[in-house]
Formats: sequence, C-alpha cells, structure tokens
Amino acid sequence: MAVDYDMNSSVLIDDFNRRDNHAFEYIFLHLYDALYRFSSKLYAGTEVVPDDVVQDVFMNVLKSRISFESMEHLKAYLYLSVKNSYRRYWSHQRHVENYVQHIRHLSEEEMESEVVTSEVIAYLSQAVEVLPEEYAAVLRMYIEGYSPAEISERLGIALSTVYKRKDKAVEDLKKRFSSNMLDLFLSFL
Repeated sequence: MAVDYDMNSSVLIDDFNRRDNHAFEYIFLHLYDALYRFSSKLYAGTEVVPDDVVQDVFMNVLKSRISFESMEHLKAYLYLSVKNSYRRYWSHQRHVENYVQHIRHLSEEEMESEVVTSEVIAYLSQAVEVLPEEYAAVLRMYIEGYSPAEISERLGIALSTVYKRKDKAVEDLKKRFSSNMLDLFLSFL
C-alpha cells in the first residue's frame, strides 16, 4: 500500500534514506521542475541537456548510501550536485580548449607523439573492459582525467575505495599484460 506523503514529513525522508521507490519517485516529481530550471539557467548556451543533468544527479543519489537529516538537507545536496556538475562541465571544456590550442602549435614530431599517446590510451581503454565493472569504472575515469576526489564524488564511494579499486585493477592488469605494456599503461594514469 502506497504511503501518502507530505514534502516536509519525516516519514518521507526516512523512506527516501532507505531508497524506497515510492518515496524516491515522490521527491523526484516534486523537486524535478525547480532543479530543471536551475540547471537550465546554468547550462544556458551549451549543448548540455538540463533533463540529463537532473536525472544524473538523482541517479547518483539513488546509487549512493548517503542519508539525509531533512528535506532541506536533501534539497541543498541536490542543488549543490547540479552546481558541481556545471563546474565539472566547464573544467572539462577548458581542458578540451587547452588541448586544441596545444595541438595547433605542435611540430610534426610532437604530433606523432600525440598519435602514439592516443593509440595507447585507446588500447588501455579496451584492456580495462576485461576488468570487473567496479574496477573498470575507476580506471576509465582516471583515463578521462578525473582526479581521485572527483571519481569518489561521481561514483559515490570513499576516496580510499577509489585508491583500493585502482590498485586492484592494476594487479589484475599485471596478470594479463607484459610488464612493458603495463608500465606504458601506468604512465597514463
């Protein structure tokens, strides 16, 4: 039997903290429009779809084990998550722009080095796919240039868990690849 919630009810936040589907859906439906408008303002003039941002934020909360003391605490967390998503987006954009500027000024020899680097990263990305998903996800994010703290936040895991999963992934890769290839891979992480 579905509970009839009130947005300020302690039962709602308790059920949400247990990741009850009905409570999650109720909160999603009641907060979606405001978060969508906030996201739309932040991402105005970009190719980012505000729907995707809001859905990603809610999915990250759903996957995490974070508990919230109150509805205000949850709302603050959701708005901050949208804001942090925006900051990560622009940080990534700056990296892309810097890379494009860097590539434009490369000599022929430097360009060849960039090609080799790209090929090694592509090979590493394929090698990561043989790992268990929890390890592969961490290594993929390292390859994409995320810091350990950013990986921790995005995956909703402790920073120590990020390091442990990276170490386990490297151990697994050591069993699968020659030491020369592994050394080459590690130089990119």
